[in-house]
Amino acid sequence: MQEKCTWKKDEDGVISKAFDSACSTRLSNMLSDAHNNRGPKDEICPDWIGEGTWRELCEKWNTPEYQKKCAQNKANRRSEKAATSTHSRGL
Repeated sequence: MQEKCTWKKDEDGVISKAFDSACSTRLSNMLSDAHNNRGPKDEICPDWIGEGTWRELCEKWNTPEYQKKCAQNKANRRSEKAATSTHSRGL
């Protein structure tokens, strides 16, 4: 990255943290898209994921423990949205 961008040496830590955070978010979104679009028999593997890695991901995603965790997280997100959208007109 430093080949195309420059910054003060004392900002290395801040820049590195921001870059890592952006990469983490992007990878998370890409894996979520892959998970949601994999097809009913896990047949749709994105080009950027190797075959062996894809099989391992699908095996994990298909475990009852993982599916239970996903269902709980989905319920939690719904309840958070409901809590944040409750309006009390400033009271």
